[in-house]
Amino acid sequence: TDPLLTPRREAKLRREWAAALDARARAPVELTEGAAEGTAEGAAPAGLPLRAAYVLLFTEEEREEMSFADFLGDAEPFLARHGDGADEISLQQALAFIEEMQ
Repeated sequence: TDPLLTPRREAKLRREWAAALDARARAPVELTEGAAEGTAEGAAPAGLPLRAAYVLLFTEEEREEMSFADFLGDAEPFLARHGDGADEISLQQALAFIEEMQ
């Protein structure tokens, strides 16, 4: 099978992820509710919510084959092993997740 994370796809994901983080950092506070306690006001978010990551990580066609619930079923245990088990995922965690899932 073809690798899921080609160099071209990774570069596109990095661009889209940076844009999503930037948009999230600029969003009004009520839209970013649930940010970790102790986050400095105006601090850039470190990760994206899992639903936003799901949309960026997978094409529309791939999302038709793997529901968000299926993604959570894989992502939550991965984050418990490789992160803090939060409702967010960093780009580095997302790339490692894709590599592990291929």
